[in-house]
Amino acid sequence: MQDKIKQADETRHKKYVRLEALSEFEFGIKFHKFYSDELKQRIQKVGSAKFRVENRSWVMSLPDYYKLLEQIRSICTEFGIHIQEIPHFVVNLVLYKTPCTGEHNQFGAYNYNNDAYEVAEVAKCFPKSIYESLSA
Repeated sequence: MQDKIKQADETRHKKYVRLEALSEFEFGIKFHKFYSDELKQRIQKVGSAKFRVENRSWVMSLPDYYKLLEQIRSICTEFGIHIQEIPHFVVNLVLYKTPCTGEHNQFGAYNYNNDAYEVAEVAKCFPKSIYESLSA
């Protein structure tokens, strides 16, 4: 039974485009079991696309990810080509740094380093009896 499920999964998408994160700066695009000149032209329109012969894939700058999806989604839907996307939360975590973390204390024109933080004393956070038992 497991073999039939696995086999059905493998044949479900005979033609697909795979998008994969290569680094925090780049992602790759590969065609699986097909080639499309029209898709190639749409990939090239995005701008940062470069073809790497050694692994037969297109490599693009990660900030162009959503622009590329916009370019290829309609043609892939029309011809029944599945798009294996990079999970959106992964792309967003790389593209949009979380403010107030690590070296990313600057968010737009606002610098979180200039905020006045009150540091609570640990002794004031607990009742005296509990604090004394912690420090013993």
